[in-house]
Amino acid sequence: MIVWRYRKIAMIMAVICFSAGLYIALAHAALSGTVLALDAVAFIALFVGGYINVPYLMFRPQQRGAKYISVNEARKYLTPANRVMVVEVNGDARAFFHDWIARPHIAGDIIGGQEVVLTYCSLSHLGLAYSPQLDDKKLDLKVMLQLENNLVMYDENSNQPIQQIRGTLENSGEKLKKYPTQVMPFGSFAKIYPKGRLFYNPPQGWWDRMVRAMVLDVTERQYTTDKPAFPTIRHVDDRLPPKEMVFGIVINGMARAYSRDFLKQNSFVTIPHDGQETALVYYPEFDSVAAFACPPGEKVTEIDIYGNSPAGKLDRIPLDSEVLWMVWSNFHPATVLNDQGAG
Repeated sequence: MIVWRYRKIAMIMAVICFSAGLYIALAHAALSGTVLALDAVAFIALFVGGYINVPYLMFRPQQRGAKYISVNEARKYLTPANRVMVVEVNGDARAFFHDWIARPHIAGDIIGGQEVVLTYCSLSHLGLAYSPQLDDKKLDLKVMLQLENNLVMYDENSNQPIQQIRGTLENSGEKLKKYPTQVMPFGSFAKIYPKGRLFYNPPQGWWDRMVRAMVLDVTERQYTTDKPAFPTIRHVDDRLPPKEMVFGIVINGMARAYSRDFLKQNSFVTIPHDGQETALVYYPEFDSVAAFACPPGEKVTEIDIYGNSPAGKLDRIPLDSEVLWMVWSNFHPATVLNDQGAG
């Protein structure tokens, strides 16, 4: 983080030092032209790889200008079983196919009149939606690196890192506004939001295909082996297999996680807090989980996929859907697991 914060100074110093070394070598004929050429190629490769490649070439974000297609058009590319991450604001919905957002990791749009950015970490298998604005400050999000197997972004305007799972600017402590996301099969998305739109980003060109192949290779190992792709996990919790996907939520600073099997057996989970309840609902007909804020003093026992209930239309609240257990428990080591939320 410290190196990254001062990367522009480091870039300038690197160019000055290399140029000085090159000048001295040429002036004193210290090295052959071939060796100098190889040195120059190595320096440029390291320079580009270290400072330019990830944010501007490998994972160039699509915060603005991303393309979206209709549900009918999307049927040409996706099967009903393909799982997508869904963001819905004021009845307006967008779906993001995991394979298509694995590169660039960041894609935005105006959804329901709000500027929203969907961020996806393929190492964590976690898609989270944020507002790219803090008060009157616009954020220009870029991919930085991974830390503890979770995406780290940065705001190019303020040069502040942002750990995706936390959604907090590391230097200032400011927290980004988080929008609810929901994972479901594309077939369910088409039924629930027939007028919704899908982020369109199939592979294009040799560079794109090469980067995606690299990402696929890393994520394939991440999802199918016991060990993390990067050995940077600090806290290990063996209550679940490390690569099992869970649904995580933080309420009043207390983290809770629920496995898919638990939610299939307990399809309506209520978590009491502050005189009201939060409800987690599994919809077997849509193979999806959503979280809702119930009105204070109301005992809600049924909520449809749109949030309609006997107590009125409920607000959907953010839920970290299908995140790898090893990542969730690493960032939330005191997490409660598969608890009905009593107390």
